[in-house]
Amino acid sequence: MKFKVLVVLALVFLFVGLAMAQTNVSGSWTLRWTTCDNCGLHSVNLSANGDTFTGTYMENGQSCPITEGEVNGDVVGFVVQCPNKLRIVFAGVIATDGISGGYIVDDGTYQNHGKFAMVRHPGKP
Repeated sequence: MKFKVLVVLALVFLFVGLAMAQTNVSGSWTLRWTTCDNCGLHSVNLSANGDTFTGTYMENGQSCPITEGEVNGDVVGFVVQCPNKLRIVFAGVIATDGISGGYIVDDGTYQNHGKFAMVRHPGKP
């Protein structure tokens, strides 16, 4: 199953080169784990510079840096690296109503995967 998820994420990143127009992901977002009923909502702040971006992911009062952010057309990928050694790799597609896609969580001993969705905070760019 892990192999299938890795293949899907690899294909998403493969198609990054095929995307046409660049989309600005800068701003404040709310992230929801769509494959987890009790995981709650989390804040994400992104700052784009051309086709790359960085940012911050907030969970339970803990701030985690967002690195390796890349946008090409409507395809996006980034990594959240938390101090507790938790690494989350995201790959998704940007649409008019937000960003959605898949993720893989790896803390060095345990791997998990699922889907996510992000929407912009109302009234914020």
